[in-house]
Amino acid sequence: MSTRQGKVAAGDVAARSSEVKMSRPRDSKKTEEDLEAAFLKLKNQGKTITARAIADAVGVDPSLIPKAYGRIHQLILKAKGKAPAQKLDAKENELKELRRVLSETRQAKEEGDQQVTDLVSINATLEERLKEQAKVLADAADAAQVRAITEERDALAAENQELKVWVAELQAQLQGKLVGRIGQHKSRSET
Repeated sequence: MSTRQGKVAAGDVAARSSEVKMSRPRDSKKTEEDLEAAFLKLKNQGKTITARAIADAVGVDPSLIPKAYGRIHQLILKAKGKAPAQKLDAKENELKELRRVLSETRQAKEEGDQQVTDLVSINATLEERLKEQAKVLADAADAAQVRAITEERDALAAENQELKVWVAELQAQLQGKLVGRIGQHKSRSET
């Protein structure tokens, strides 16, 4: 390269660097919304849709679109006919399904947690009653009263044991549902 060409190239770089805008921090969600709005505007106007055109409209670097805004990048590719529409639609449907399953799973977990909390409270009440009955039994002198209290204590202990078994079954069912849903999702993802 000649000295003259080197000076021209250096001058071009200096001129371009003075045109570079200072970058400012942007909210990622807001930027994605702005990019989508720019995409729709270009599409509705019938203009050529490119990452550069969309990025210029929003004021961001075009290289950010495929790196940080994959959904917008896929829209651009789809608009250009470069992205398989069925594959994109299938992924969008899969994502919707995953969100639905996740929502149902969270709801089931919350319901199961509430049932466990309720049962723990009932169990604590029964244990308190058992302690009271044990104290009354220790203080009772009448044999008939002792026998009735013993029978009630045994019935409460049996009820308490049944509740413990029920709590364990509920926890196992909830765990089974969660594992089943995760398995369904994995099998759907693999297909």
